[in-house]
Amino acid sequence: MAAHALADNGVGEVPLPPDAVLMSIGEGNYPIAAGGRNFYPQQGQQQQQQATAGAAAVKRLSRDLLQLTAVCLQQGAAAVVSSRLMEACVWAAARWADTYLFPDEEEPLPEPLQAAFSGSSGHSILDMLVHVAQHCLGAFAGEVELHRQVCHTLLPTLVQRKPLTKLLMGLPSWQALAAAFARREAALTTHLSQKFQRALCKSLCAAASGCSGEAEAQQYVLHLLQQTVRQVATLAAQQQLGVVAQRADVQLQVCCMLEVLRGAAAGTLPGTFPAMLSMFSSLLEPLLKLHAAFKHVAPVVALLLKLADDIVEYLALYMESPEQKEQLLNWTLQLLMQYRDSNLWQVSLQTAKSLKDDRAAEQCRDLTAVLHLLIHITQSDLSAANDLEAPAGTGTEQPANGHAASAADDAGIIAGVVLVGLNIVLPMINAELLQFPKLAQLYYSLLSYMLEVYPKAVTELPQHDFGSLMASLEWGLLSSDTVAVHCSLEGLAGLAKYQLQAVQTFGRGLAGQSAGNRSVVSHFQELLLRRLLLEETPQEIVEMAADAVLPLLLAEPASFGALSASMTAAAGARGEVRAATAVSKALSQLGSWLQQHAEQVAAAPAGERAASIVMRNATRQFRQQLSQMVADVRGLVCLR
Repeated sequence: MAAHALADNGVGEVPLPPDAVLMSIGEGNYPIAAGGRNFYPQQGQQQQQQATAGAAAVKRLSRDLLQLTAVCLQQGAAAVVSSRLMEACVWAAARWADTYLFPDEEEPLPEPLQAAFSGSSGHSILDMLVHVAQHCLGAFAGEVELHRQVCHTLLPTLVQRKPLTKLLMGLPSWQALAAAFARREAALTTHLSQKFQRALCKSLCAAASGCSGEAEAQQYVLHLLQQTVRQVATLAAQQQLGVVAQRADVQLQVCCMLEVLRGAAAGTLPGTFPAMLSMFSSLLEPLLKLHAAFKHVAPVVALLLKLADDIVEYLALYMESPEQKEQLLNWTLQLLMQYRDSNLWQVSLQTAKSLKDDRAAEQCRDLTAVLHLLIHITQSDLSAANDLEAPAGTGTEQPANGHAASAADDAGIIAGVVLVGLNIVLPMINAELLQFPKLAQLYYSLLSYMLEVYPKAVTELPQHDFGSLMASLEWGLLSSDTVAVHCSLEGLAGLAKYQLQAVQTFGRGLAGQSAGNRSVVSHFQELLLRRLLLEETPQEIVEMAADAVLPLLLAEPASFGALSASMTAAAGARGEVRAATAVSKALSQLGSWLQQHAEQVAAAPAGERAASIVMRNATRQFRQQLSQMVADVRGLVCLR
């Protein structure tokens, strides 16, 4: 209750004392005369007295809250202090510290509270909170919720502001906590959950922002992680690693170390990046060896994929050298190829239902990690040249190392990494897994990117993989998930534009692929027009679909006649003559518009600029034409 009364509610970006507290200490708005005097002098004196009393009440309640939090540090307190009490105290102290303890200069505390909670007093409070955090982690083994409050609430609060981190780095209590973590003491390793080890490592690394210089910050994080890095390298160098990998205690140890490395990656700062890069560069080869040895241990494999994702997400941001980017991309490619070749999911799932459910959950976890990794590669600075087309082939060949990577080389490596990822994802993706919303959204975001940026590489996929990709694209177009539909339409529009360009330049395009006994283009022509005309489709979907429908129709106009007859018959299948007539009329108007557009293109002056202007005008007109056509037909056709 004290925290609720005193602390910020967490709604805004900057923590501030609640309005009730500010009013109680005289920080509210009162009527002031032009000369700066209060309109009501007696009332002003009374308000000043109330403000003094209010500030005293805030200080007293804060002191009581902090004293209760510090009870666990007293000798003999273990007999009376429970883990449940400490959970509430740690949570409340974290909220209080976020509001009152050395706030940013832009939002200082009111003067009555600034004097009470800054200077030596604030320094003592901060030291006490660090002691409490270390005591709760060491003295309450197995108390998951208490550890969660310490690692996910209290410590992140103490390291999120630079004034606090500067003080933290000078505290003996913080140095003791960092030293215990660096030594990998049991209280912070075997007695602490893996996820909490990651959060603890992230907070410890983030505190480096309070170091006096970059050299000190780099030395600090290297000291934190030196023991973990040494253990990983030593384990990977063992002769009998495959035998050792079968032991459950070693598997648990590896999972813990990988989580620590994930926390280190997430805690990377500009000042600590050189040290982090050096550390992770030395671990790239050992991590590949660990994956090869633990490839049948699902938790280890998943954490290795997540670690790769974290390295790309948090370290690629600071990479400037092309060699560094190429090294990271090549390592990611090797990891994905090893994962693909391990054939972890080659065993048939048509076994016991419990086994099938467990394996589906593990598949979803691995696929989510792979998709996160691929998406972060496409969104990071590593893909600065992602507007270039990938080289021919499936992209699974190992790129050659070079002393410097050009923009085209970077694009080719990125395409290779993403295509290897697709080769992993496509055999495992199915309608059952796409029912997981997070997995589906990640998959369709990546699919949209690939179809827009690397359509040529997609069309050159093996026929089986291309068929799986098109089946999932069809599922996304018909899905009720808005994100999946939008991404699918964007991706299909990119593929259709590529096919239209191939037709105009006499390229290969989709010539080597098919959808059953007909072309891919005609299949998606019918799929989209059926959804737009014969189903209830939101207007925003209609507008987005126009960007895909137009290039599909222009790329293969010969299919439109048979498609019109088929859709007219479908509209009148229930005996609705007016519906069939409306659909027939709308499609006839669309055919006439396409004919007019073809005549305009033929009559337009030669040149790329003139063709671009014609296409831009046609796109705008087609959106209007399609929207009007759907509006006219929808009132008569409603297939549920």
